[in-house]
Amino acid sequence: MRMWKPLSLLLVIVFLAACSANAGIEEETDYETFRDTINADDFTGFAYFLWNPDHHEVNIDETINSVFENENEHLLMFTMVDRSEEVESMWDNDWSNSDYHNSTNEIIFIDEGHIIDRFDVNPDELHASEHNNELASFIQQYQ
Repeated sequence: MRMWKPLSLLLVIVFLAACSANAGIEEETDYETFRDTINADDFTGFAYFLWNPDHHEVNIDETINSVFENENEHLLMFTMVDRSEEVESMWDNDWSNSDYHNSTNEIIFIDEGHIIDRFDVNPDELHASEHNNELASFIQQYQ
């Protein structure tokens, strides 16, 4: 009986660590993978398509990452700030295709391939606690 208690405790700790390991930002480096993932019919989650260089300059990823970690949620992100001409050309072609979700400078919540809601990321208000509280509330709506 004594052996089961430490083993049970260890299993609980491993389970909790595994659950929180996915919290925060996962930055996808391949545009096509990002696009195909968020546009899949079975994708449910938060996504962020960073287009605006101003957002990149204010360390948006650090601030947003901390909010997502605090809420124990995952955000899939792709950065277009340092994009290649090839990626920009693919994005331009995708923009006109209504099958693709192209929501720039917004965090979007997608449920089974459908955009449910959007949260505008404002770099001027990014470090304000009110903005982060609003982002946390946005996340909590879909947990």
